Amino acid sequence: MVETTSFSNFLETVGVLAILVFVLTSMFGMGFSLTVQQILTPLSDGRLAILHWQPISYWSRCSLSGFC
Repeated sequence: MVETTSFSNFLETVGVLAILVFVLTSMFGMGFSLTVQQILTPLSDGRLAILHWQPISYWSRCSLSGFC
């Protein structure tokens, strides 16, 4: 019984570490594949950038998530 519990803990730890490694390597892979120009080009249209970053109002968040 003790061996099964420790093996389950081991598998859980390996699973969490595998997910963490996958997420980090995916993020680094995407980040390193972009050039500075590719990152800054969408920000050159100031009006569009400001419209994109406006916060969502409380009521629209409430209706989207279903939780208030």
